[in-house]
Amino acid sequence: MKSLKFKKIDAFTGNGSSGNPAGYVWLDSPDELSEAEMQRVGYELKGFVSEVGFAWLEGERYHLRYFSSDCEVAFCGHAT
Repeated sequence: MKSLKFKKIDAFTGNGSSGNPAGYVWLDSPDELSEAEMQRVGYELKGFVSEVGFAWLEGERYHLRYFSSDCEVAFCGHAT
């Protein structure tokens, strides 16, 4: 698998080291990863984060997709 720009975010915390962890991957284009590859990243990070958000800019609009270790998730507040 290719190298990804990944960041772990701890949401809902005051000290930055606890809270609800989520992963975040910035994509340069929507075609950079397939849906199966996004799902694999979600699975590989199981236990480190509960969900992974994939974000990219297309024109003037940002897009987000979220994956847990099992499936795509419709919405993930702490990864947003």
